[in-house]
Amino acid sequence: CSSPRRATGARASGGARPTVQTTRAITAPANSAVARRPPRQPGSRPDRCPLNRPLSAPCSGAAPVFGDFDVRAEARASAGPRDNSFGLIFRLQNGGNTRTNDDSFYLFLISSDGYYRVTRTLSGSERVLSDWIPSDAIVQGIGAVNHVRVTARAGRFSFSVNGQPLAVCLPNAAGGQSTFSAGECVDGTMTDVLEDDAVAYGQLGLIARSTDTGGPGVSVAFDRVIVSMPEAAP
Repeated sequence: CSSPRRATGARASGGARPTVQTTRAITAPANSAVARRPPRQPGSRPDRCPLNRPLSAPCSGAAPVFGDFDVRAEARASAGPRDNSFGLIFRLQNGGNTRTNDDSFYLFLISSDGYYRVTRTLSGSERVLSDWIPSDAIVQGIGAVNHVRVTARAGRFSFSVNGQPLAVCLPNAAGGQSTFSAGECVDGTMTDVLEDDAVAYGQLGLIARSTDTGGPGVSVAFDRVIVSMPEAAP
């Protein structure tokens, strides 16, 4: 499911997610409206997702299940190519097993060279809902800090980076392919809200992916993860 991202080439970000690797990521009591990770001890380091081979994608997921939510995190690519992808995994349903071919989830990804993307995976099959779009809201470069955020209310999702809302490119035809090229959403519409009800609830987490064009060596540090209930829709 790759599509042109720049005039000089194409970018793709792997297929099904490998086995979830749970670390110290989000800790959210199931009965809590606002969930924050426990404070780190002095001298401790933020959670990191190292990727040592192309198209690999370790992730860190929290145990509680969420339907509606407002999740935000601080993300910093600390090593590897700028052609990478990392961000938030949400409504993850993994069937309580270690297989990946039956997983369902959404991804909101950004890259260190200034692009963002939204995908949905159903039973291990990935579909690009909004393909790579450049944005000045993303601070570029290895070592740059970006604040990523997803808000979900039933089947409506909104996305932002560093406090700036990000529009998505949705194809006009049902089942069509999202294509953003030369500054335009080709055969589609830019919209501030993504509507999709295929996965109604699931876990939240963090994810980093290497790409076939960028290659291995990606390392991403996440910190200051906050999960809360979304504000009422206007």
